[in-house]
Amino acid sequence: KMDEMGVAQVRVIPATGAERFAQFIFDKLSPFIKEETEGRVKITKVEFREHGKNSAIYEASSSNEKLEAILNNSRPITLPRLN
Repeated sequence: KMDEMGVAQVRVIPATGAERFAQFIFDKLSPFIKEETEGRVKITKVEFREHGKNSAIYEASSSNEKLEAILNNSRPITLPRLN
């Protein structure tokens, strides 16, 4: 309702959590940056920080894209790509 009333811009995203926000930001910004810079700039990594103990890094490599999550100083994990 807040969106319909013009009070807030509401965005529905496919998943939540630091890992998925990092991937979502990468997936949305990467094509925009590529188009706006006519291919001169490429995003290779997005780091999302929720707070001091929870962050995630989404990184694209030339061979494939992977998600590395650093949660509470634990080792990185790999999650499947969202459709």
